[in-house]
Amino acid sequence: DDIGTHSPRKGASSFVLGMIGGPTPVQVFLRAGWSLGNVKDRYLFSGEGGDQLSGRCASGLPINDDEFATLPPHFSQSILLSIENQNWATIIPGYDNYPH
Repeated sequence: DDIGTHSPRKGASSFVLGMIGGPTPVQVFLRAGWSLGNVKDRYLFSGEGGDQLSGRCASGLPINDDEFATLPPHFSQSILLSIENQNWATIIPGYDNYPH
């Protein structure tokens, strides 16, 4: 009960900010949805690819490895149809409320 909803963001942000050669604090804060303050919100921006870099680092991809540039999984139409037939509502709470 003592873990708040912000905990995954805080943990991921702390992990990513500890990486040598990782994203800048501005990129991480913007990815986490945190404010940088009035003046900073107006003048500091993530830059191209900052959000993607932060996300890939937070997912645990090895930043100094070729795997870092690996594309996300892509599924064939037959696989997608077989997944569609599964009972996703038992796996993902509230799945039936999401757009399909």
